[in-house]
Amino acid sequence: MLDELEECSVRKKRYWLPIAGAALYLFLLVLLSYSEKDAAGTQITNLSDAFWYSIVTMTTVGYGDAVPQTAFGRVIGCIFLFISLGVLTSLLSLAYSLVMGRLIPRIRLWYHRAYPWHVFPKANAESIAMASALEAENPQNVTIFLEEQNPGDMTLSLSPAQILDMAKGPVSFYFLGDTPPEICRSAAALAKSPCRVFCGTQFPECFGDGTFLPEKAGARLYWRAHPLGEHEKTVLLIGGERWLPMLLEQALLVNLYSPDQQLQYYVYGDHGVFLRDHYRLEEFCAVNGSIPGRDSIWFHNRFPSPELLAQADRIILCGDTQEENLTMLNHLRTFFPVAGTLYARLDHALPERENVIIFGTVEELYTPENVIHAALDDTARKIYEPYRQMDPGRNPEWDALPLESKEDNYAPADHVLPKLQILLDDRRITAVTAEICAKGMAAYRAQFPERQDFFRELEHLRWCRWRYLRNWTYAPQRNNAQRKHNLLCPYQMLSESEKQKDDSAWEVIGTLFPQ
Repeated sequence: MLDELEECSVRKKRYWLPIAGAALYLFLLVLLSYSEKDAAGTQITNLSDAFWYSIVTMTTVGYGDAVPQTAFGRVIGCIFLFISLGVLTSLLSLAYSLVMGRLIPRIRLWYHRAYPWHVFPKANAESIAMASALEAENPQNVTIFLEEQNPGDMTLSLSPAQILDMAKGPVSFYFLGDTPPEICRSAAALAKSPCRVFCGTQFPECFGDGTFLPEKAGARLYWRAHPLGEHEKTVLLIGGERWLPMLLEQALLVNLYSPDQQLQYYVYGDHGVFLRDHYRLEEFCAVNGSIPGRDSIWFHNRFPSPELLAQADRIILCGDTQEENLTMLNHLRTFFPVAGTLYARLDHALPERENVIIFGTVEELYTPENVIHAALDDTARKIYEPYRQMDPGRNPEWDALPLESKEDNYAPADHVLPKLQILLDDRRITAVTAEICAKGMAAYRAQFPERQDFFRELEHLRWCRWRYLRNWTYAPQRNNAQRKHNLLCPYQMLSESEKQKDDSAWEVIGTLFPQ
């Protein structure tokens, strides 16, 4: 099954030209031997003599031991003489390709066989960005393309199976960018082998936490890099069917700073799938209306009014293509009053424009932090571990958890940054560092006696939001199969022991960077 994957382009190049050349060469040899075999005084009597003559002629050695005696034979000799340069060039090129494309890379691989190998079947923009980021992160990382890339990159005519046989260290495959279904199937087969596979696909059941959705990673990265300021209460999203839902869902999960906050999200674009998949939104927010103490989401199909554009604190252009967003950006800047900050999702950074912030570029998205998400995974592990220790017999090890259960812990990991912003009263914090965590933990211990209910209720609301977004509902008895949970209730209805469990989501801050 591994051999079903395409090999490098060195082996996929068109062979019609060398085959045609070889056929023509053989044809000329046959003609030469046929025309000369009965000539008087000839030394070219068979195919081997013709071959020897062609070699002597094309290399311009000219021993003179075999000379055509017929006019037709001399014509063929002239043809050999004229094509000699092309043949020699082709031979040298072939030798160079064999040495540089096969021999040297294999020697390099053998020498680095114990290092981490990162293999890219496609040499597209996404793969190139990821390979560059991996090499910058760790010079010992070996990046391999199975498709011809720029000179200097390691491009191999090896199948994935051969690579796995050669490697002595960890091997990771990356199917990034546009991933057709047939490639996904081959990648899924590869995922069953002893290696890690990351695939940009909508089939998490095949790849688990190796599934990479650029829109999902981009939404997480966006709200981490551009958190809401304290003055921002009105957010306008204009987008398509892929980026818009992810940005909105992540906003509802991380933009939670107070139990009674009233943020307003105005959504313009393709939101039908979002409403279909999240039909319990009204359990925690107001939909197309206002409720005191709740966030509001207003869904629209038409273009925003000039009044709304003028009063929005933040406008996010999150169409699925760069062209859409550039057109919308130019349209807004030309014809409408825009007071808030403009954010535009583009594939590549453009020259800076006043009051426009670019996000979601290929260079930003395709990094180890986003594709492999090791830091997020580590934080989620630490959040899960205290819960697992409560009942080790019932709760499996982290690596044995299904993807949805892992995502249940990714959500509080994403909310660590807002928690630090709350504790330190600083929305400008955009990174979780050892220093920030130490300050945040000290602030938590100092504030806890007075604000313990605030901290616990906020965490309970965050947990409820995650469940409601996945269409869980309240029931006196928990039933995971039916998505029913006995704790999906107001904070005030929780027992004291259940309230105390929410402390762990804050206390984990002190464990992220052990002293």
